[in-house]
Amino acid sequence: MTAQNALTEAQVSENLVGRILEGDQEAEREMVLRYQRGLGVMLYNRARDHSLASDIAQETWVLVLQKVRDNQLRNKQKLAAFIIQIAKNQLIMRQRKQTKNQMLGEEQAGEIVDSGTTPEKAFANGQLSQCVSRLLDELSVERDKQILQRFYLIGDNKEELCQEFDLTPAHFDRVLYRARERFRSLWEESAGNKYF
Repeated sequence: MTAQNALTEAQVSENLVGRILEGDQEAEREMVLRYQRGLGVMLYNRARDHSLASDIAQETWVLVLQKVRDNQLRNKQKLAAFIIQIAKNQLIMRQRKQTKNQMLGEEQAGEIVDSGTTPEKAFANGQLSQCVSRLLDELSVERDKQILQRFYLIGDNKEELCQEFDLTPAHFDRVLYRARERFRSLWEESAGNKYF
């Protein structure tokens, strides 16, 4: 039995993450080889679509590598769980987007846009969109970005997000409070609107 075989999964995980943080590209390849089969099986079992599962796997590896390189994995012994959670999030977001797109056919979308949209509303919506984009771009913590997108744009509930991101309800509220305050500031800068 080699030393590598004697290591626990937690030790292997910690070793891989440590080497990736040191810039070891071989460790990145080892990580993908070690976990890609399990990731693929999990995604296919959930998506029931080989093409979608493959796309999500690619997106997942890009995000995982970025996050690990940026030292965003809090528990270095839980790399496998981290990979799976990112993949699940990506799949959920993709499925929700597809569902929304199916619900809004071109004909329906045209009717919604045309019905009652005044130039003033279109201008305000454009400013609102710019503020949201700027706010998300300014966030340096990827976790906070995901929380805001999933809570406000996708509609995930607070309890699920607290559990998934390992946050207390008070910490979750602080993340939202800071984002709202920054958004208020951006909105007032761009629109001169003091009634937000």
